[in-house]
Amino acid sequence: MEENPIEYTKDIYYFNSDFSSVDCEYPSPNKFGESLADFMKLKQVHQEISSITPVTCQGDTVGYWVILKDKKTK
Repeated sequence: MEENPIEYTKDIYYFNSDFSSVDCEYPSPNKFGESLADFMKLKQVHQEISSITPVTCQGDTVGYWVILKDKKTK
């Protein structure tokens, strides 16, 4: 099996629902995407997103963990 030449170093941000003005448990993809783009601009982040994980409290989404990947060649 060939070794992957790309190393991933992950950065983690907490994307708070209060910032995003997303006030429902399941925001529409467009609304969520616009809010996430605004958040990334505010944080001046220019990396690819590895994953987005919702954070819930008693069944309500209160925020999201946004994990970024930074591609570096060996």
